[in-house]
Amino acid sequence: MGNKLIEKAASMSQEKLEKQYQAANFSDQRAMNFAGVQIAVAAILCGLAGSSPAPIAMLIGSGALLAAAFFAWWSVMPSTFHVIGAKFSDFQADIENNVSLDAIFSEIGKYSDMHIDKNEAARRNCSWHFRWSFLISMWSLGLTLLVQFIAQINV
Repeated sequence: MGNKLIEKAASMSQEKLEKQYQAANFSDQRAMNFAGVQIAVAAILCGLAGSSPAPIAMLIGSGALLAAAFFAWWSVMPSTFHVIGAKFSDFQADIENNVSLDAIFSEIGKYSDMHIDKNEAARRNCSWHFRWSFLISMWSLGLTLLVQFIAQINV
């Protein structure tokens, strides 16, 4: 009978990879939805520019929103991402050499840990782009509205 702790640890590392994959998919969906909203708001700002007290500010705000949408879009660009599972042939040498289950589960755990670290590095990079998208979006909208308000007071 093999060591249950090694088997459980390997199983949990595989589960962590699966959860990372799910979180990455949710993040990508959020970023694409956010980019779509930014593009729609940019189009609205362009449409309203002609009747606003500060049309240049509306156009600059629209351009900034498009830049923010680009950052959101960039955050979902395909990258190497590791998921759980293996091919049967990956274990062929272990089967032929009658390697113990403890040794196999240990290798699976090490393999999973390596890929968990690589996935986290990839997601940090994507998060950085999305964070900039969010900040640019909020600042550009805030400044555009502030300029419109000030221009309206001065009319």
